[in-house]
Amino acid sequence: MEFPENFKFGWSQSGFQFEMGGGSPLDQNSDWFKWVHDKENIISGLVSGDLPENGVGYLKNYAFFHQEAKRMGLNAVRVGVEWSRLFPEKGSFNEDVINTYGQILKDLKDKGFHVILNLYHWSMPLWLHDPIMVRKGKFERSGWLMESTLDHFQEFVESSVKSLDDLVDEYVIVNEPNVIWKAGFVLTRMGFPPSYLDFEKAEIVKENLMKACNLAYKSIKGITKKKVGIVYAMADIQGDEEVKEKAKMEEEFSFLDGVNWDWLGVNYYTRIVVEPIGENFTVKRGLGMYAQGYSTSLEGRVVSDNGWEVYPEGIRNVLLESWRRYGKEIYVTENGVSDSKDMIRPWYIVSHLYYVRKAMGEGVPVKGYLHWSLVDNYEWSSGFSQRFGLMGMDFKSRKAWWRPSAYLYKEIATSREIDKRMLNYLNLSDSVE
Repeated sequence: MEFPENFKFGWSQSGFQFEMGGGSPLDQNSDWFKWVHDKENIISGLVSGDLPENGVGYLKNYAFFHQEAKRMGLNAVRVGVEWSRLFPEKGSFNEDVINTYGQILKDLKDKGFHVILNLYHWSMPLWLHDPIMVRKGKFERSGWLMESTLDHFQEFVESSVKSLDDLVDEYVIVNEPNVIWKAGFVLTRMGFPPSYLDFEKAEIVKENLMKACNLAYKSIKGITKKKVGIVYAMADIQGDEEVKEKAKMEEEFSFLDGVNWDWLGVNYYTRIVVEPIGENFTVKRGLGMYAQGYSTSLEGRVVSDNGWEVYPEGIRNVLLESWRRYGKEIYVTENGVSDSKDMIRPWYIVSHLYYVRKAMGEGVPVKGYLHWSLVDNYEWSSGFSQRFGLMGMDFKSRKAWWRPSAYLYKEIATSREIDKRMLNYLNLSDSVE
C-alpha cells in the first residue's frame, strides 16, 4: 500500500509541552505555567504536580531532536511559538525570543523539513489571562472572555508572521480551539485552566476565538500568500442519527463553518459515542475517549494508558466527512497513543495510516500525516504520566532513545508504503479502494 511521492510524514509538537527543561529558559509569564504550579491545583489533584521546567528542553536542544527526526526519515513538522515568550508584558515584543525561534526554524529548513508554523496552542500571557483569579471568580484578566484579547492576539500574530515568514511553508492559526472552551469551562475535571464551570462563558470564549481566527486569517493573508490552516480536535462521533448530527454540529461544524481557512488539520485519536439526555446529549462511558478505568473497552477493544479506546477506522470516517463538507485539503496534524511500553503504538501507527490511505483512495486530498509526537513530553495537567513519544525520555537523566515504533515509522516514511508484512499481521487488505 503505497503513498504518493509528495505525501509528507512528520510529527507535531507544541511550545509549552516541549520547550522547557534541560537548561532551556523558563516561561514564567504563561497562564499554564502559573496553573500547573498552583498549590491548590496540585493538592486537589486537578494537575499532576509534575513541572514543565523538568521537561524535554527543546529550546536548548532543538538541533538534536531535528537530527533524530531526519534520521527517522521524516520531512515535515508542525511546530509552535509561545505568545507569552514573545509578549512577556503588554505591548512589549521580545526580539531575542523571535531570533531564537528564527534559529529553530532555520535549522529545520536547513535539514529539509516542510515547516508548518502553529501560532497559538492554548497557552497565553499571564497579563492577559490569570487562570487562578478566574477560577476564584475574578475576571479582570480573563483571557478569551475579554473581547479586548482579540486586538492583542492580532498584534502577536502579525509580529510573528512578519518576523518568520521567510522560514515558514504554511501556517496554523490555532490548535484545537474547541479544547480551550470545552475543557476550560465545561469538562472542568480535565484540569485545564481556568476550570470554571459555566456553559455561557464557554460560548463567549468560542465566539471570541471565532472572531480572532477570522481577523488573524485576514492579517496573515495581508502579509503572505502562504496557506493558512485551522487544526481541530475531531473524533468519530457515533450514535443515533439525530443525536449524532446534533453533537457533530455543536462540537465541530459550528466553529469550522464560521471561520476562514485554506486547509483543515485533523487531530484524531479515537471515537466518541453519544446518547440523548433530554434535548441535549451525553457520552457513553466505556467507549472511545471515555474508557478510563477499563482494561478493554465495552466492545473488547484495546485501551491506551490514558483510557482512550483504539479505534483506527474512525480516522477514515472523519476524513471522508470533512472532505465532503468542506472540499479542502487536509493534514492529519495529530494522531498518536499514550503507551509507555510501546505495545500498542506500532500497530496503532500502521492501522491508522492504513485508513488514511483508504480515505485518500476514496478521493480525500490528505497532504500528510504528523504523528503526536516525536518524544515523550509534558502532557498538560497529566504532566509526564502519559507517554506519547516515538522516542522515550528519562526526564531525570535527560536521556532519550528510539522506541521500536520509531523504527517502524521510519520504514514506512522512507519506503513510502505499508508493506504486506505489516498488513498481513493486522489482517488488512492492500487495496487502496
